[in-house]
Amino acid sequence: MDHATEFTILDLAYELLNIYGPLTVEEMSSLAEDLGYQVSGWEFEAEIKRSVLASQGTSPFLKSGHERYELLEAQEEMHPPAIHLQHYLPAGVTMALVAILALSILLGGLGRRGKTNLIFLPTTLIDSLSQPNMALAAEPAKPPPPSMDWWFDHPINQMNLETQAVARQLLSNPYNTCGPAVVAMLASYYRSSNPDGPVQTADVLQTAHNQLGYYTPPYNSGLLTFKHLREMLKVYGLMQTYPSENRSLVTLEDLLQRVRQGHPAIAGMRYRYPDDLHYRPGGGKGLYNHFVIVFGLEQEDGEEYLWVSNPHPGKYIYEDNEATPVRMLLTEFWRSWALLDGTENANMGHAIFFEG
Repeated sequence: MDHATEFTILDLAYELLNIYGPLTVEEMSSLAEDLGYQVSGWEFEAEIKRSVLASQGTSPFLKSGHERYELLEAQEEMHPPAIHLQHYLPAGVTMALVAILALSILLGGLGRRGKTNLIFLPTTLIDSLSQPNMALAAEPAKPPPPSMDWWFDHPINQMNLETQAVARQLLSNPYNTCGPAVVAMLASYYRSSNPDGPVQTADVLQTAHNQLGYYTPPYNSGLLTFKHLREMLKVYGLMQTYPSENRSLVTLEDLLQRVRQGHPAIAGMRYRYPDDLHYRPGGGKGLYNHFVIVFGLEQEDGEEYLWVSNPHPGKYIYEDNEATPVRMLLTEFWRSWALLDGTENANMGHAIFFEG
């Protein structure tokens, strides 16, 4: 993501609240400064209040306790524990399931008294009751993921001409396409044996717009969060496996452990243009402004390195083959990945793992 094209204060407020949850306007100002934007607290407050007054109830902003603001849609999300069984099972099936559960508990209690074998409700039965039209068939074996060499053979440059043609139609800043690019790479990695071939970044942009409603003005800056990436990858059959509960903050050791096991990660990094040509890790602290894929580790002469696929090697670099993965010293990765923001999460960073 690049700041070559400015977007509105409301856009920035929306993105910050979407990532961090409820914030005061002073906290928004501080986070915006970490991203390179100079917006004062009173400017945020004035624009949000103007949006609320002018929208006649359709503004996404909502004032909460302690002078904080949050997004209205966050209040309306339905969490899985709050969804009752009868909302997704027919009444008859629900009653049958309750009866089976009760019988299982009863026989389990008898088993503890009379040494009868305990009876548990099989997971396959629960799955079949939730989807009564599905047969209890064994799930076909998934093909193993390709080797690490795959990333060198299938690089994606988010600035390639096909992607840019679509980005300039949908986005106010066509440089902000790293999210769709890492989605395209990860989806292609897990469907490498699919005869339909690899997923293209331009297709991800169109799908996100047409199916998910992304990139609709005024929220068409192209800035995305991990929440957006989850929804985009669901379209391609991939689900988040770590961390749980739709979170993205992990420790460095958690990240390294899973990469060592062969699981690629989408990581949120802080990048910059040191010479206005190549886009490189920029150090600093705070929120990420770029997405990359971490897919391998290597040790040499006592140093540990990460293999990173960066979809945006430079502002004026356009060919996919120029986005070849790079080997990054672990300490260099850490300086641009960990939050280092003085909070309790300072030693953590944003990363998520998916599987198809």
